[in-house]
Amino acid sequence: MVITKIITSLPDMYKHFVSAWDSVQSEKQTLSELTARLLIEEQRTNNRQEVTALLSKQKEEKRKCFKCGKIGHYKKDCGNNNFKKYCEHCKKKGHNKKDCWFLNKKKENTNESASNAFSAIGDGQITNDWIVDSGASDHMCHNQNFFSEYKLVFK
Repeated sequence: MVITKIITSLPDMYKHFVSAWDSVQSEKQTLSELTARLLIEEQRTNNRQEVTALLSKQKEEKRKCFKCGKIGHYKKDCGNNNFKKYCEHCKKKGHNKKDCWFLNKKKENTNESASNAFSAIGDGQITNDWIVDSGASDHMCHNQNFFSEYKLVFK
């Protein structure tokens, strides 16, 4: 009765836990077992929140108006209504060739550098969970016995 009350009062974020608990043999569904499993699940949830993935793209971005050519605002925010220029590159009105967004974007792409970073914090517990990465060049596992064929690779 107490176990049922606890299970039914868990928030939605524990719905997978409840499904897993339902598959536990009824002899093992004790209050102490439930408490232990809930503590482990709470620890996993807290650790998931600490894992951080960072993607940084190094690009100096300057807000330049392509209407008046001044730095500090965009064309849509420009108050200069007397501006009538014509671009020889893209054939559009409102800017010169030296200020052409299309031409500058091409130059910018060749000079742009990108770097990626990944950071993760683990709880030190090894689980039997698998993570699918269809773009992985290699597949790794902590237990060699999980594979029917095994090839040791050194890189």
